[in-house]
Amino acid sequence: MLRRLSEQNQILKLSINKSVSLKKAHFVGPVPNELASRGVKGQYSEMVEEDIVVGTSHFDQQSFRMDLPEEESDSDQDADETDQSCNIGESLRNWALTFGVSLVALTALLGLLRLHHPDLPKDARTLPSLRLRSHITLKKNEKLHQAFESFENGCTFKLQINIDGLPLFKSSGIQVWPILGCLLGFPIKEPVVIALFCGPQKPKPAEDFVSELKELESGIDFEGKMIFVKLDSVICDTPARAFVKKNIKSHNGYFGCDKCAQQGEYLSSRMTFPLDSCPLRTDESFAQKQNEEHHQGPNPFQGLNVGMVSQFPGDYMHSVCLGVVRKLLNIWLRGALKFRLPSSTVNRMSDCLTGLRSYIPLEFARKPRILRDLDRWKATEFRMFLLYIGPVILTSYLDKNIYQNFMLLFSSIAILLHWQYADTLLRMFVTHFGQLYGKEALVYNVHSLVHLAQDVRQHGCLNNISAFP
Repeated sequence: MLRRLSEQNQILKLSINKSVSLKKAHFVGPVPNELASRGVKGQYSEMVEEDIVVGTSHFDQQSFRMDLPEEESDSDQDADETDQSCNIGESLRNWALTFGVSLVALTALLGLLRLHHPDLPKDARTLPSLRLRSHITLKKNEKLHQAFESFENGCTFKLQINIDGLPLFKSSGIQVWPILGCLLGFPIKEPVVIALFCGPQKPKPAEDFVSELKELESGIDFEGKMIFVKLDSVICDTPARAFVKKNIKSHNGYFGCDKCAQQGEYLSSRMTFPLDSCPLRTDESFAQKQNEEHHQGPNPFQGLNVGMVSQFPGDYMHSVCLGVVRKLLNIWLRGALKFRLPSSTVNRMSDCLTGLRSYIPLEFARKPRILRDLDRWKATEFRMFLLYIGPVILTSYLDKNIYQNFMLLFSSIAILLHWQYADTLLRMFVTHFGQLYGKEALVYNVHSLVHLAQDVRQHGCLNNISAFP
């Protein structure tokens, strides 16, 4: 075969026993008869554009000149490659928009294509005019529909809602505030999304949500049956609870406790609540605003039969697991020197935790991790440490008084999970906690434990008033 030559006007000498197939050639010299019969005239004045087999019978040791296409300059070649990359990028963009390809999948595809097309962008977000669309389809919940059909006319359901906010990106202020709902005593335990807010700021008072709650309380017609829905409880962490109520001081204010009228003390750059017995707030005292320092505005649930104290219980997941248990572990690992455990002890405890991984049943969502990963622990891991692992392994590593203080917390929470008596133990734990770690350690999460038994008496065990799924 005739290879492409890198220079123009190369002179090719045909071998005696070889033939060459030419597509476009400019011949120099006498034109053979066979070529003349095909329309090639004159001395090398025509380009032959069809396949021509040239052999020794035509040009025996004759030389001919073949004009190859002119070589492109580097700038022209770069421009062509850039145009080609733009065309590919445009095609990828149209393909992604047509088939609803996600940004993650498109970015992964670009990573593969860049091996052969290095001018393509690394990230799908940099493709020209890319606007990926998301389609949300609301489907009918057949199980929920069938369950409603089985109830009699005039039935009243108790609704428990959870409201919390979470950021979507680390580099942006965009946040999502979902309102999740769950019907207590209902055969379906999965929460459903009632509403969803997304924006750069916290949502404004949910007037639409409150108006819909009023309609549910007055009753709705479901396929000829009247069904009534009453708000039973609102489960939030401490900042979200103050935000939902809208009209109270936050937990870091002097009158920030939403269960009692204790005035906090500002110690060591934090607000503390050292007293474990103070006048308790009630729904009536809240409605009358008897403690004016606690209120900041009107009640957003005005017109609803909602107890602003009794129906906003403390959240066991945030206040106990992510609050108190994490605080204890941080004190033992990073606190004052008189409470901090030696590095060798921490390593032995971590080895013990990882050694238990093979013995953890499948019912637990996560396996134990080392204490160096404490900042990455989830709420379920703190709960497992409090109720199952901590009472077993801590006896070998902690001081006797510190271990007994931890066991007060373990015993009271274990009792609250199954029974309604633990008020005395919790008050003993908070008092002993302040004696061990100082008054500055009695922050809101620790103080809120003295009100936990009261919430359990009203709403049932801790699992009923928890943000755990």
